[in-house]
Amino acid sequence: MRRKSTPPLPSRRQDLPAGLQKRLVSVEQSCFILGIGRTNFYSLVAAKKIGVVKVGRRTLVPVEQLDQFVAALTRPATTMNDATAGDAR
Repeated sequence: MRRKSTPPLPSRRQDLPAGLQKRLVSVEQSCFILGIGRTNFYSLVAAKKIGVVKVGRRTLVPVEQLDQFVAALTRPATTMNDATAGDAR
């Protein structure tokens, strides 16, 4: 006779109510968001390019830190008018 599989355990973390967003994310989530690995992530932390907080033993990243890091990397887009402005005389 086969054993029935047990139902999955409920998650400790509940979905946030509408209108609320997470303020802290895990290192793993941060790596996924940025598209980088853990080693590269911790190199950025050591270089003080991304700030982290400790909650007990967990290392968490404020979402604002990720936003600021990405904003610092983003270059303004050039338009065709900007690119050809030097040619017009």
